[in-house]
Amino acid sequence: MHHKTDKKLPLLSNSKTLAWLRAVAKGLILAFVLASCSFFEPHKIPIQQGNLVNQKALKNVELGMSKEQVSYLLGTPLSVDAFDPDYWIYHYSIRRDEKLVKNQRIKLRFEDDQLATIETEGIPDFNTSDTEKSSAD
Repeated sequence: MHHKTDKKLPLLSNSKTLAWLRAVAKGLILAFVLASCSFFEPHKIPIQQGNLVNQKALKNVELGMSKEQVSYLLGTPLSVDAFDPDYWIYHYSIRRDEKLVKNQRIKLRFEDDQLATIETEGIPDFNTSDTEKSSAD
């Protein structure tokens, strides 16, 4: 009795078929790599800069407050003018894909350590009509 142990699989027995499968696999991998580069953009993180001022805190700021009181409510300003330390700026912006999405600015002026004026840009629901005038008025 003679057993034949050298059975070959019909699909993989041909070297041309094996070469064709390898070529197809390489082609699929190459197609996937190229497609992933051209069709999908990487996730871009929004760039936030400056001081995000809490709206409730901003509404609690009143003319006549000291620098210490304002700083307690709003935090440290983004910039204080080197030549005029009584002029504070709180600025906040968000950029997404090189486009400016949000831009807010709060400008404060102090006179004799008392808040004299408040100017805002890009902040909805904040009425500056009462706060833009000097505290001496």
